[in-house]
Amino acid sequence: MTQHATPHAGHHRPMNGATLKTIREALGLSVPWFANFCSVQERTVRHWESGRNTVPILVATAIRKFEKAAAELSAQVIDQARAAVAKCGPSMTSFPVIRYASDEELNLYQPNMSGLPATFHSAAIARARWAMASEIEIVATMLNAGAYEVWCRRLGQPVSPGSHVQFPMAWKAMEETERAEIIEQLKIAAQAAADEEGRIHAQLLRMDRQGWLKTPEMAPVYQDTAKKLEKAAEKRKNAIRFYGMAGGQEAITVSQKILDESKP
Repeated sequence: MTQHATPHAGHHRPMNGATLKTIREALGLSVPWFANFCSVQERTVRHWESGRNTVPILVATAIRKFEKAAAELSAQVIDQARAAVAKCGPSMTSFPVIRYASDEELNLYQPNMSGLPATFHSAAIARARWAMASEIEIVATMLNAGAYEVWCRRLGQPVSPGSHVQFPMAWKAMEETERAEIIEQLKIAAQAAADEEGRIHAQLLRMDRQGWLKTPEMAPVYQDTAKKLEKAAEKRKNAIRFYGMAGGQEAITVSQKILDESKP
């Protein structure tokens, strides 16, 4: 089990399968993720939830701790929203809260949530939205990690878990010229990532034509290059996504460029 919500020996209470399933789903925890956390097979989790097998006390304790952690995270969001309203007054009609596109992004920018899925964080935001519905609208805003990192470099500050939560408000308040400069840098980064993927792809095609994969001595080099291509493709996809999120209108063109150049 991971460090989060690790069960301990005291204050255990039983739980039925339907309750386990209800809490797990409400927390945004998938069956595969929860099975991995509990170090069991997925069918074991399904047997617990269906009532076929008794839910172990340690598992019941763990899911309750996750539930408490989500409630605490939701309370933090609510406190932040109320503090913003108190500072800005009635002119503030919505409060942006960052959510994350992937588990890796969540773990990078929220180290205290390492190992948890992004869906868990989203579930806590949804809970805060419902609780604050009569006071202010909480708006989930996808973190544009690319724009955020460019912003940090421009300010001369490190990319840190704490400062990124301020970025949505900072982006909204930026002058149009500053925003345009950041978008241009994201475009350059996307183009560079596309060029790098194209270079590696062309290299792999040459290796393929020369039969490297069939040669025992060269096969490891071919396989290593194939892995580099996978990483380059992921980097290019993210770079284009960040550019598009920031308002770049040529993201599709940038994406098409790599497809054209990679043709044999």
